[in-house]
Amino acid sequence: MSHLEPTVYIQDTCLHCHRQIDWMEQEGYAFVTKEVSNPEHREEFFQQGGTGTPLTVVINSDGVATAVQGFQPKKLERMLKENI
Repeated sequence: MSHLEPTVYIQDTCLHCHRQIDWMEQEGYAFVTKEVSNPEHREEFFQQGGTGTPLTVVINSDGVATAVQGFQPKKLERMLKENI
């Protein structure tokens, strides 16, 4: 079973995106960022149900993707700890 890093869809000008990235780095979580200004990333963002940024997609050990809309540190922490 391989561990997949969460994907965080962001915008350069999004304050909450930068707060979430800073928080995830401080907490030691590995993650991938994708800028929604990139057409390919924007399409993925909408496919995941994105309506605003940040949008974080966490894939659990069963391969099920869960999306978290906005910067929700308590919810993210719970999901990311379960995914370690």
